[in-house]
Amino acid sequence: MSKISNEWVRDQFTRSKIRVDVGMGVLDLLELTRDVEIPDNISEEVYEVFSKVSRGIALVEESDQTWVEAVRGELSVNDVVRVKVDGYTGQQGVIHNGRVGKIVAIRSGDIIVTSTDGRMPELIGTHYQPNVLEKRIS
Repeated sequence: MSKISNEWVRDQFTRSKIRVDVGMGVLDLLELTRDVEIPDNISEEVYEVFSKVSRGIALVEESDQTWVEAVRGELSVNDVVRVKVDGYTGQQGVIHNGRVGKIVAIRSGDIIVTSTDGRMPELIGTHYQPNVLEKRIS
């Protein structure tokens, strides 16, 4: 990473009124990555991908499939759904975000899904709320 001075960073925090705990976290990350060399031509993409995966946000391959927000009452058994890339945070996000499966049941508002994406761990009969799902329409 570039050799950004801590003084400049602290000045930025002061000017934008960044909370102290947030600033300390950023300074810690900068210190940990100070000796990492990232070529300029890929640095923007590296930062973007790191920002997502470090928060458990899934990276999904672009495809010709169309996904729309899942809406309670508009979902049916056998519909193909995907957990939103940012449906969960932390370890839950690592396990669930971006996973694709088929609705096997709908009970008491829960959408029950079994994964079909071939990834591990296989998710069998996992309960989701519609607000964390997307439905495939093509």
